[in-house]
Amino acid sequence: MAHLIPCPPRRHGRLCLDGKTKLLLIDGQHVPSTSGKSFQTTNPTDRQLLADVSLAEEEDIEAGGNVKANWGIEAETEIDCKGNVRAGWDVTAGERLSVSGNLRAGGDIVAQGAVRCGQGIKAGGNIEGQHDIVAGCGIEAGGAIRAGQHLVAGWSIKARETIATEGAIRAGAGVQTEEDILTGPGYGVYAGLNVRVDIWALLIADWLEHTIPPIKLLWE
Repeated sequence: MAHLIPCPPRRHGRLCLDGKTKLLLIDGQHVPSTSGKSFQTTNPTDRQLLADVSLAEEEDIEAGGNVKANWGIEAETEIDCKGNVRAGWDVTAGERLSVSGNLRAGGDIVAQGAVRCGQGIKAGGNIEGQHDIVAGCGIEAGGAIRAGQHLVAGWSIKARETIATEGAIRAGAGVQTEEDILTGPGYGVYAGLNVRVDIWALLIADWLEHTIPPIKLLWE
């Protein structure tokens, strides 16, 4: 079982500000990434550099185990994990993103290919896939959900911002957002329960901006 946990900063950043590249914790040992690559991470409050962190790529991920990172997970190609994936920040894949268990991220989940998950998908930010986004259970985003093709969930689909696809939206339970629901031409929203748009949230936001644009709610 592989656990990828870049070392978090201590108070005042002393642990990170030592000029050393932070290693990955895999099977109980601190090791550099196989490729030798790293990425810079900054303090979100002042954008100052905290540390260089070893970049975990597909060869660093053991296919049969779980992947955990206090920071972000980034792969130039695909991410394929037979367990669970959990990250404190973003999860980014240059190609498809496939997880047999749960997929959790404190930030955005972004894939240049499809996003497929055997259980649930949850992100503190946006969920974006250039192709299908499919989950065996629910899909929940603190931001927007955008799919290049279809958006499919075995249970509910929830987002605080826009839910937009170029294909259909299918949910075993409800579909809920505080903004717009948009599907591709000729496609619709198919939900086992209700489809809910929080119109009050829209009207309040529009009133504060002194304009009320039309609300787009499209389905067959």
